[in-house]
Amino acid sequence: MSLINRMLQDLDKRKSNDEEKPNDEIMSKLGVFATDRKFRFFSRRFLLLICCLIVVVILVFILWPSKSKSTKVVPKKMSITKVTPSSAVTETKKAQNIIMPTTASKNVSLVPKVASEPEVSNKGQSAAIVTQALSTNPAVLNSISVVHHTNQSDLQITLSHKVHYQLKVSDNHQKLILILANTSMKSSLQEILPDDILKSVNSSVVDGTLQIVVLLQPGSEVQNLSYSDSTPTLLSLVLGKPVGLQPKGELKKSIVQLSPSEIATRDYQKALSFLADDQVENAISLLEQALVIKHDLVKPRETLIILLLQQNYFDLAGKYITEGLQQRPNYIPFIELQARTLLMRGKFSQALYALQKHSPPLSAYPNYYALMAVIQQRLGFPAKAVQMYGQLVAAQSGNAKWWLGLGVALEADSRPNAAIDAYHRALTVGGLSPSALAYIGDRIRQLGG
Repeated sequence: MSLINRMLQDLDKRKSNDEEKPNDEIMSKLGVFATDRKFRFFSRRFLLLICCLIVVVILVFILWPSKSKSTKVVPKKMSITKVTPSSAVTETKKAQNIIMPTTASKNVSLVPKVASEPEVSNKGQSAAIVTQALSTNPAVLNSISVVHHTNQSDLQITLSHKVHYQLKVSDNHQKLILILANTSMKSSLQEILPDDILKSVNSSVVDGTLQIVVLLQPGSEVQNLSYSDSTPTLLSLVLGKPVGLQPKGELKKSIVQLSPSEIATRDYQKALSFLADDQVENAISLLEQALVIKHDLVKPRETLIILLLQQNYFDLAGKYITEGLQQRPNYIPFIELQARTLLMRGKFSQALYALQKHSPPLSAYPNYYALMAVIQQRLGFPAKAVQMYGQLVAAQSGNAKWWLGLGVALEADSRPNAAIDAYHRALTVGGLSPSALAYIGDRIRQLGG
């Protein structure tokens, strides 16, 4: 019995063990799951922390240079140095590039020095400045003009290209001789009016070398000589009065303000230089600019109108003519240009009417009446054209164009023999273009002359 009871008790224990075993397995599995979950939780935080550290390192690496660049630098206190009279002279020379002529040899070679800035030699009785040039080819001097400033005159020499040059200064600094190597004049030198700095400018050829002789007023001196960075090539000789120093050794700085008239005159001179190099459009722009600055200028307006007509800018030329006539109603060159503009636009009657309102002397304005004869011929009045051409050739018999015009008018007026004589006179005088000569030869053959 006891054995049976033991067996029953063992059986109950096994059964209870079998019922508790699944719960233990479940609990163990739940523990593993909880452990895995906790591990994943801490792993994510660890990865996130590593990523944040990497981002911080990158930002520090990027921002650190800019931070160092933006570091404020406290400026040092500026020191003020008193300028003594001797140092003031030095600073004045540097600021204005003043060339102080000293004694030098009279016979200075035109071979350029190595230095690019003007150099003063120190031997002999006259100062000489030699500078380097860029070309040894023959050059042409196109024009010489003067731009006037307050206490300064700028002698501007327009060349076809840069050449070797030499400047000799007399002992009293009142005579300058500018020698241009391998250079010739395009035309005779125009008269340059004297001022309080410049007395006269002349040219001469000595031993085949072109020399520009400049005489200065007492107290004037050469301040600079150099090529300017411009087109066309411009050699600028700056003349002026010596710059005085303040008694306390301080430099005096002053800004020279050009008047509107001086600026407009400067632009006009530059425009003439452009014309000398056949740069018509640049010349037109400068002339227009000069008239904007000072609209009552006569010669710049007249030159501008002629250039506009040559370029067939009739409307623009008419605008400047109208403005000019409003300022000067009886100015004959403006009236002649007005008639010429109307003629080029085919308005013959209006052109003739504009000319007939005035009667200037033929000796002073022969082209005025030559234009009137052309218009009379175009309008079909050859007899009046013959009369006008007859007056012109009687006054100036050496003009072949007027003899040609007379021959055309005589032929249109049914006077062939007189026309042949006029054509022969035109050939005798000469100076006509090849096309005009061909026309005359053809008319003489047609008329049996």
